[in-house]
Amino acid sequence: MKNEIVKLMIATMAVDGDLAESEFKVIKGAISILGVDIALYEELITEVKELDGISEIQAWCKPELENLKALQDPAISSVAIANMVLVAYADGKIKKVENSLIQSSAFILKVSGPTLN
Repeated sequence: MKNEIVKLMIATMAVDGDLAESEFKVIKGAISILGVDIALYEELITEVKELDGISEIQAWCKPELENLKALQDPAISSVAIANMVLVAYADGKIKKVENSLIQSSAFILKVSGPTLN
């Protein structure tokens, strides 16, 4: 579960094409709290830098969404979405493409998507 959440957070950071330092800080804080291996984090960062656009990023994180969905735990799914929102807002503004990724992820996880402006 923790690895899936971190990958979704990284996807949220990358989807707008701007890997902002403020977003990195939020993710690094989460991996520290969740106890995610730094080598996995670095591997995911390397992978996401090779992706281009929301379609590729959605495909990249689809297995993790499916893993979370299979848990059938709305609380965990909601935590994943909340962490995506934290990353999206780390730079002070949630961009349309970030919102799209968050909303589509919430739909897949069968939880309510947040109302974001």
